[in-house]
Amino acid sequence: MPVFRSELASDGAYMASFKLLADADNTFKSSEDARRAHEALSAYYPHLVIIRVAAATNASSSKELIGYDVASSNGWHSLLSWGLHWPRTQKEGHLGALLELVEAFFHPLRNERGLFDNYKTAEMFVRVVNAIQHFVPNVWESPGTFVPTVYSIETVSSTNA
Repeated sequence: MPVFRSELASDGAYMASFKLLADADNTFKSSEDARRAHEALSAYYPHLVIIRVAAATNASSSKELIGYDVASSNGWHSLLSWGLHWPRTQKEGHLGALLELVEAFFHPLRNERGLFDNYKTAEMFVRVVNAIQHFVPNVWESPGTFVPTVYSIETVSSTNA
């Protein structure tokens, strides 16, 4: 199976699907494009799920909701996947107790996919992260470039849909 775009045949299901992708940002231009790509690729990847990631400002009532992530860099750097675990050296000293508290409180609130089910929990996590970042800059990322945001993650197309 091809891994990189350059290894794809110039025609067929793979190339047709990748032609649906917007320029170079690996996003689909529409939900319909995502569904068509899923249709073309599902024979090769039977468990493929295409998701929509969008900044959330309130709780979603969508039946396709997988959960809420908290990320920076326009959704690319998930704090739930890497921001709840710190090396032992960072857990030493006064900051260590706070980081352990954040991990102990929020880690069990994640669902089986590692996301929050509840928007209010995600919102509270953002407030806590911002407070720690305010007093101890660079805990997560450089000040000014770090803007944690709640994102809703929804299924657009899957073999089970």
